[in-house]
Amino acid sequence: MSKRIIVSVIAALALLGATLPVTAIAQEAPEEEEKKPPSIPARVQVEDPPGDANAQNNDWQSGGPQFDGTDILRVWFTNDASTITANIQVAVPPSGEARNWYDIEVNPNNAMAPTSGCVIFDGRLAGNTSPGGADSAIVTDSCGDEAVVTDGTVTMLEVPDGTAIVAMTFPRTASPHFEKGSILFTPFARALVTFGAGGGGLGFTFDNTKPGSDFTVRGKLVAPKKEEGEEGEEGEEPEEEPEEEPEEEPEQSKPPKKKKGKKGKGCPAYVPGEMGAEAETTVVTEEATEEAPVEVPIAAPAGAPGAVAAVFHNVQADTAGGEKGLFLRYEFPEYEDLDLYLFDAAGEEVATAAGFNQFPFVPGETDGTGNGGHSEMGAEQIDGHPSADCVGFTAELASFLTAGGDYTLKLWLADPAAEEEGMRTIYDSAMSLM
Repeated sequence: MSKRIIVSVIAALALLGATLPVTAIAQEAPEEEEKKPPSIPARVQVEDPPGDANAQNNDWQSGGPQFDGTDILRVWFTNDASTITANIQVAVPPSGEARNWYDIEVNPNNAMAPTSGCVIFDGRLAGNTSPGGADSAIVTDSCGDEAVVTDGTVTMLEVPDGTAIVAMTFPRTASPHFEKGSILFTPFARALVTFGAGGGGLGFTFDNTKPGSDFTVRGKLVAPKKEEGEEGEEGEEPEEEPEEEPEEEPEQSKPPKKKKGKKGKGCPAYVPGEMGAEAETTVVTEEATEEAPVEVPIAAPAGAPGAVAAVFHNVQADTAGGEKGLFLRYEFPEYEDLDLYLFDAAGEEVATAAGFNQFPFVPGETDGTGNGGHSEMGAEQIDGHPSADCVGFTAELASFLTAGGDYTLKLWLADPAAEEEGMRTIYDSAMSLM
């Protein structure tokens, strides 16, 4: 079996594009802080078989304990208003003996190299095989005429099950592909170990993956605020902001306005995260049922693939003390395609219904279900996401292929188990029509 040896200098040129001029953007990396390992979403972009490191493509025949942290299990992306993170889960935490190098590529634009993307996330952890090399991360966008390189941070977080997550975080301003509605497609990942002083030298690929599924960047981009006294471009002095006239302080900060109609039974006002900060909130009580739901009018914007637009609405479940299933049903014309995502107050996606509405049921391919929801012609539905009393969520109603219009979001509470049989009946009926 042959070895594939990658010289880091050559690899860097290949990644950046040897003929492209390179513009380096110096941006201060976010301050590091200790935090709990991020949750692994139910739907990830790439799943790779465990135990295939060192052998999948005859890259390397064997490795000792010093080559741990190279067995890729999963790859996924997350984003908030100002940053985007590329995550790789590995079977064993890197020990620091080896300098581990993680590479995720998306958006291939060369038919001759389907797993060579024009946007590349690159993270490296310090290790003894490459003395002098510190932890580092860059993202490179070479999709245009000029390659743009932006610094970020890389963090290794151990997971209680014995695995680890390597998270590479970058500002969303680093690439136009990180703007709202942009799609990172055909992701592909590699795990390497480098040998040589100063963090360079030879690079050996120990594991790689097959191309995975797409990720859609969500939420309005909010550029990080400059620190006080930070200079602008070319050493310009920061502009002095005009003094604002003093405003009367309100007695207390007001949460987003609640939708009138279904009054809660004592829940404190829901304070959403950044995603739903400017959206209205509807409280759903046990009085709302599938037959008589709360109906919220939605002014859906026009949208198209590559230019997906979205509106947001907060929902709070008043379950009178118990746990119920929260149902959301977004209805629109059958010939259009819209999507429904549900996020908790921390901004984590907890349920999704985002199928292809014109053809949600394709025998042998898809049954129209999502992550906690299902798709229909003319509707996306979250099927009873579990909610304790007074818990709030933010719904993202995305326009994937629509001219826009006045549509309806229906909300109700029910026992999720009681609804499961009904959903299976809907699916069976639809399949019988195929």
